[in-house]
Amino acid sequence: VLLASKFTYEMGIAAIWYKGPIALGFALAGWLVAARARRSGAHSLVDFLARRHGELLRRFAAPLMVAVQLAFFALTVKSFATMCIPILGAEHWLVSSPRTFQVAVTGLLVMYTLMGGQKVVAVTDVVQLGFIAIGLFVILLPASLLRADFSLLPPEFLTNPLATQT
Repeated sequence: VLLASKFTYEMGIAAIWYKGPIALGFALAGWLVAARARRSGAHSLVDFLARRHGELLRRFAAPLMVAVQLAFFALTVKSFATMCIPILGAEHWLVSSPRTFQVAVTGLLVMYTLMGGQKVVAVTDVVQLGFIAIGLFVILLPASLLRADFSLLPPEFLTNPLATQT
């Protein structure tokens, strides 16, 4: 999230050519696969793949999923720790030792997931998505568009960076 936000900040509105197709791809994948996955009764992507394509695929997909999830989890913890530095201040005891802070955040996330299970995590994700959507589209977007002066933006911020130059 932090890296994508930095990229969007640096490129301006032109970053939609990078981020838009990614969002569209996730939406299409959800639309095309979600119903089948629910009907299959599978509880994970690896389980879904194994039911559709056999147990051999599970042996390859499971370690790959573990690696991806561990990397994503580590990135989430690191990002959370980085975001807390400006909030708490670098001299705060919790943030001054990044390893201690990351271990504490990891413990909280694991405990939260174990106490409520993955279903509770999914429900809170949906609730958070609702708050984010309301914040972005109902409050932030209209307020930003009312105050925006697009004439001050450099022309390259309004162009497609992937288009061929003539």
